[in-house]
Formats: sequence, structure tokens, C-alpha cells
Amino acid sequence: MIWKWEIQKLLFVYFLLIFATSNAAYASPGSEAPSLDKTELYSKLVSGCQAIDVNSWKHPTRDVFVKYDIKIDKVEICKNVSRPWITKYPIFSVELKRDPDRDDDYYIKFYMDLLKANGKWPFTIVDVVSAKIVDVTSYNDTFALLKEQYRK
Repeated sequence: MIWKWEIQKLLFVYFLLIFATSNAAYASPGSEAPSLDKTELYSKLVSGCQAIDVNSWKHPTRDVFVKYDIKIDKVEICKNVSRPWITKYPIFSVELKRDPDRDDDYYIKFYMDLLKANGKWPFTIVDVVSAKIVDVTSYNDTFALLKEQYRK
């Protein structure tokens, strides 16, 4: 089983290099990042977002955030415009304790745990601390990330 985890990590790095690095929507030098409502996430990926009452919200993904001691500020359920078969696409606005650009074992395990809790369906994390957006999509036993920066 150890080798399976190593393969997952290698596949993660592969997808990260292909998708996340090449498609990252960070502001280029000299330009300003868009406001959150003008990001690719809210302007092209999702529509019809509905905020959920975080205090009464119960879902297995909540347990993952609790396990990693991550404060949830807001949960939205949206329609995924780019993937119309996904009618309930969650966006988690949270306070990450570490920079989401650090693609280390901590985040590999965290994203895998969230994907498992979410039934391997994709989701987005909006880090309100670093003003970064991380779209997490499952690919068999691993995942790919698309990242975007926004202006607070």
C-alpha cells in the first residue's frame, strides 16, 4: 500500500504541473488581481450560489475542516456552469493556517480527505487569509488543482 501513496503523490505532482501551474490565474506582475466577484470562479465557473447557514450545516466535509482545525467562514452551494451535470457545487470560504501554494504532504492529505468526504465531487476553497482560490477536482485516486488570486 505504501507504493500506492507514492504513485498518488507522483500523479498529484504531474497534474499540478500540467493544470495548476499552466492555468493558474494569479495576477501577472504589474497587474492587480480581480475582486472576488470578478474572479474566474464567480464570473465563469459557477452561478446561482446560495449561502448555507454554517452553524446548522451538517456534511462529512465539515468533519475534515474540524480535523484540520480550519475555521469555516462561509459555505455556498452553486451550479457549476462549466460542468452542467454538477448541480450542487460547494465553495468553502475558510481561514487556512498555511499558504495554499505549499503543495506538501499536509495539503495532499487535506485535499484527499475533503474529496473523500465530498464523494469525490469537485469543490472550491476560498482562503480568506491569503486571498487565494483553490479549485480541487478528482482524477481517479488523485486530484488536480487550479489556483486563482483575488483582491481583498
